[in-house]
Amino acid sequence: MRKIRDRDYILDSDGNNNIEKYLNEDGVVRLGQMINRVLINPEYQSKSIVSNLNELDKYYPLTKKRRFAMQIRINGDDYALNPIFQSLLMPAYICKIAGTKLPCYFQASSSGHSMLKWHFLRIILNDILFGEVPYSHLFLHGNILGLNGKPMSKHAGNAVQPSELFRELKDKRFVRYMLIKSISFKDVLIQIDLSKNEYLKIKTKLDQLENGLRVKSTEKIVSLIEGGFKELERMNFKLALENLYLVCRKAELVDGLEGNEELTKKFMALKNILLN
Repeated sequence: MRKIRDRDYILDSDGNNNIEKYLNEDGVVRLGQMINRVLINPEYQSKSIVSNLNELDKYYPLTKKRRFAMQIRINGDDYALNPIFQSLLMPAYICKIAGTKLPCYFQASSSGHSMLKWHFLRIILNDILFGEVPYSHLFLHGNILGLNGKPMSKHAGNAVQPSELFRELKDKRFVRYMLIKSISFKDVLIQIDLSKNEYLKIKTKLDQLENGLRVKSTEKIVSLIEGGFKELERMNFKLALENLYLVCRKAELVDGLEGNEELTKKFMALKNILLN
């Protein structure tokens, strides 16, 4: 695998990283004209993917207020994506529309420990809300280092199924080192292997999130998720999970946990992993 450099934004077939020819007059990426392997560095996405005129300020369910840096047009509908979600979903759209099954690699390590915590929570929330994880493999390139400077994960540099990572999370020491600021998380690459129905799954999720923006009280959701982050930093898993439970109920992306035996079982299993 070729090493990704900081200056790699989008690499076209000529070896150039010029984004302009992939934008239409509104600053929306013309996904159909992208090649089948694209490198995206989230740190530079607001500069390289859209112009500043197309950036949006909105509240987003399940996270704090932040600036949206990308719009994606799907079947005539425009979507504004949270920076974290755009770095996960954008390569999937590019690969899908390009009609390729080749994996699409991208860097997701520019925000250090905060980025890592969000990916960890996003996996949890995705599993609770949708019963699935957002990608098929997780590449940990480099090492997750503990206080003594030694690698904390046997998966460093290898491809793993997210379920394998969940199993490792049963070791509370690993959970602890994933969540505290002393870690060093380097060169994270995530490989997305698209399934036949991936496009519809992602579009459905985006529709649900967009509906949540319009009709739900996002301020309360923002407060809950920020509270969850704080409790995770304090190693108080019980309160963190209570916050996440309320987020799931308030966001109402599904019917919630009450009366849903399957979701309740998943939530309790997650709680047992973290607390026992």
